[in-house]
Amino acid sequence: MNIFAHTTTRANNQILKKLLKTNAFWSFDKKTISIDSISDNSLIENTFIHCDIDEIKLLFKIFSNKKLLSVWNERLVPDKRYYKLNYYLGVCFFNISDTKKHITETAKKYSRYEKIKQLAKTDARSIY
Repeated sequence: MNIFAHTTTRANNQILKKLLKTNAFWSFDKKTISIDSISDNSLIENTFIHCDIDEIKLLFKIFSNKKLLSVWNERLVPDKRYYKLNYYLGVCFFNISDTKKHITETAKKYSRYEKIKQLAKTDARSIY
């Protein structure tokens, strides 16, 4: 195992340990849960929501900025419950100059309504 893989595994396990303390994965069996049983997207999303700055910084060492930005935009930004968190992440971690505008536009783009419209279009096309 190379040094990068070892460091990444340690960082992932540190994040998972913190997430388990916050009960973020309450539906998982605590005896069998491992970093391999959680998708990267779920790990990223729950770290943003439930963890502190140290764990968020670890995410940036493990994953590319592009991956983190994608998960943030698609999963957290559309959720109005996390507006203050999204604003903080946009300013402090993603260096977005007009964070308020970014959140507003991205929330519209990835809203549940827009997803349902896309699914409806896809289903309607497959019928004919």
